Amino acid sequence: AEVQEALHAALALEGLDGLLAQAVAARRATLTEERTALRERLAAQETVAWLNGIDDLAPGTFDLLTVTVLFPA
Repeated sequence: AEVQEALHAALALEGLDGLLAQAVAARRATLTEERTALRERLAAQETVAWLNGIDDLAPGTFDLLTVTVLFPA
């Protein structure tokens, strides 16, 4: 019951949706940078049509996979 109460409090955190959206945006930016570098590196080696748009990412959806609740000892 104590863990369930703590989990409920964690998920009811004000602004949680905004924090998750910021995390998604930050990860998207990182992936875009990685894909841009990959596209540029591969394009320098040869011209391949499948590289077009590889770094054009848009958020689709995200799911909260885990929640870690720490209790003091």
